[in-house]
Amino acid sequence: MKSMIAFLVLFLLVFEGILAQDSRKPNTDKILVRIFVDKTGDLNPLDNILIETVNRVINEYADVIIYHDDLALINNRGFKYEILDYCHREFLVDPEYHTYEEMLDVMNDFANDYPEISLLDTLGTSQEMDLYILSLKISDNPAMEEDEPAVLYDGLHHAREPVSTETCLVIIDYLLSNYETDPVVEEWINNTEIFIIPMLNPDGWKYIVDDSLGDPWWRKNLRDNDSSGNFDPLFDGVDLNRNYDHCWSNGISDPSDWLYRGSAPFSENETKAKRDLALEQKFVMSITYHTYSEMVFYPHSMYGIPNPDQELYTELATHLGSLIPRFNGMGTYLPLATVCEDGSSNCWMYYTQGTLEFTVEEAHMFIPPGEDALSIANDNLQGALFLLDRIKGPGITGYITDAGSGNPLEAVVKIFELDDTLITPRTSDEMYGRYTRLLLPGTYTVEVSKTGYQTDTVSNVTVGDENITVLDIQLQSTANTEEYLASGSGNLILFPATPNPFSGSTKLRFQITHQGNVECNLYNFTGAVVCQLLNEDKLPGIHEFEIEGRDLKPGIYFCTLKTNNGIQTKKIIKF
Repeated sequence: MKSMIAFLVLFLLVFEGILAQDSRKPNTDKILVRIFVDKTGDLNPLDNILIETVNRVINEYADVIIYHDDLALINNRGFKYEILDYCHREFLVDPEYHTYEEMLDVMNDFANDYPEISLLDTLGTSQEMDLYILSLKISDNPAMEEDEPAVLYDGLHHAREPVSTETCLVIIDYLLSNYETDPVVEEWINNTEIFIIPMLNPDGWKYIVDDSLGDPWWRKNLRDNDSSGNFDPLFDGVDLNRNYDHCWSNGISDPSDWLYRGSAPFSENETKAKRDLALEQKFVMSITYHTYSEMVFYPHSMYGIPNPDQELYTELATHLGSLIPRFNGMGTYLPLATVCEDGSSNCWMYYTQGTLEFTVEEAHMFIPPGEDALSIANDNLQGALFLLDRIKGPGITGYITDAGSGNPLEAVVKIFELDDTLITPRTSDEMYGRYTRLLLPGTYTVEVSKTGYQTDTVSNVTVGDENITVLDIQLQSTANTEEYLASGSGNLILFPATPNPFSGSTKLRFQITHQGNVECNLYNFTGAVVCQLLNEDKLPGIHEFEIEGRDLKPGIYFCTLKTNNGIQTKKIIKF
């Protein structure tokens, strides 16, 4: 009898085990995995496995998010991998992280405790939940728009990157609390307008926190893409860092994709908030904080053409990264040049606004333990403060004014040796006529132009190793063209080439007021003469000639026109 009972108990235990095994759901927890690839970086065999590729292939590996059960498929296809993080680890959002509500309280406390040097402002509200997008301005006269360079720091474009918010709060606390005791901080605040946006995507972060970590790696905002009235994480949301109006059309148009660009550039309230502030302030430099990878990303090129500030950008990114220690204590953040191709913030800020923006990817995981996050935020402080020192030079700054009235002018300022037709022309500000251009030490030619005014070109402007060079320009009005030409000031005008850049051919027009010999030579970027385009006697008036491109290699050229009364040069680009 006892043996029969034992058999029945054993049978029931085995049967329950079989039922339990049959009723198990597949392990669909998301995990973060580093996949090692060859130098070609080909992940195509894994396209149906990857939920998201977090990083492009860097140093022959890529970090991706997959379902746990797909590890076997990766292994079967011959890829080596390393698990970096689990989606549902306990206490993912530790109490050290500020919730949206706590961030509001902290920002209010900052403004109330330091009213003489800070001003809290609302840039707008979020796309779906109407949460405030806050900015704190730090300056010695925060309620005034002063004639000072402006710097921007922002965090949390992506919901799963709260270390960026903590870093912004650390920067604020350091500047405000040290103003009265540290003369360096006092000098920064007295001579700079500093803007800080800790949480650009409050909807996304609130979703992660309030959803009990149902999807702790959520990236986007909460845009209702299908207008259903219900939030669907498989279809809704826009990646805010793909929603800026620079190469936006190259972004991903599938709403279900984690990198979805949105229905139009600046379709989201969050990106509009940063856009409007940037248009208003004309920031000289900025940092947008993200996680993760412990790198400093900066724009390098577009359409295969390096940007004109690439050498400066490389030097700045390298120095910035060297000030930030990696979490494991082994080395510092590395600089990495990126191609501008998909509607990101740093490319829009640089190419259209003239702001040298860096994307600092902090930390070694998306949401590290809270104690680690605070350590990482503090480790990034010195990199942030570097911007406040670097805006003081080397570079060129000054006022552009009307020679007759002395009124400030919003004019185009070009650095002859650097400017590229692919970037939006850099201009002085409308209120003060102030322009600022950070540069490497060297000798430059500055050209200032404005419709209705004579273009002024200043050669041999020396930029030293440390301080910024001051160059004020007064433009002469050409409202009466006949008087202007008769005065002798406009004996020679060389108009811009059209089209430019060009592939087949381009045309150049010039105007002279006196008969004489006109010589035109084409130079390459090294200063060597490529060919002579013109050398003949011309009558007064407007003349036109064509530059044939079939014998020119792709690159940057300078067309110099010379008469007895002057010399002018224009840059052209051959694709």
